[in-house]
Amino acid sequence: METPQQGRTNEEPPGFIEVMAEAEAVLPAWLNIVEKFAAVIALIGAESSWASEEMAKSDARGDGFAGRMSVAEQLSGRLSEPVEQVETLGSQYWSTLSSIDPGIIGFIRHAGESDLAPEDRQAVRDFFKEIKQLAAVTKDTTSHLQGFSDSIGGAARSSSRLRPQFRTIQAAVQKVIDSQTVLDEWNRMIEETDLGDDDQP
Repeated sequence: METPQQGRTNEEPPGFIEVMAEAEAVLPAWLNIVEKFAAVIALIGAESSWASEEMAKSDARGDGFAGRMSVAEQLSGRLSEPVEQVETLGSQYWSTLSSIDPGIIGFIRHAGESDLAPEDRQAVRDFFKEIKQLAAVTKDTTSHLQGFSDSIGGAARSSSRLRPQFRTIQAAVQKVIDSQTVLDEWNRMIEETDLGDDDQP
């Protein structure tokens, strides 16, 4: 099946329809990764909370550090699959965003420099609005992820069994945090066009 890019001739530059179709096509795969990453981070957070509660119960029973070590070993087993998932998703998150970045930037430039029909201008505004909302949501998410990364860093120091897993989680989270600069740049470029303000005619 031909993509819009493959269907064009070398002689003809892309028109608005082709550029818009390519821009619409690049985001869904990345958004799917975003959702999966958020879900596995939530699972890791839930497992960490479970371990904290179990350690509190162990302390109340007077089981001492042996009891804590037992809980840490159980947590390590429970985190095995989520840690594998978060490592894979963290890499996919960054690599997919990097791969679609040129297309999004090209679309923003094309839309900002082209003389578009009124209906096309509205379509661009709608698309830009989605990107700006996405950038705002991910900015809030990265703030929470930074706090999450800091908290598991402290937990990692308490157990040599958990340390490698928590380092893997932190590395994946950092890739997501670092990727925010890409979305911030999209937002900045949109603001520099006359299509980033929904109130404009």
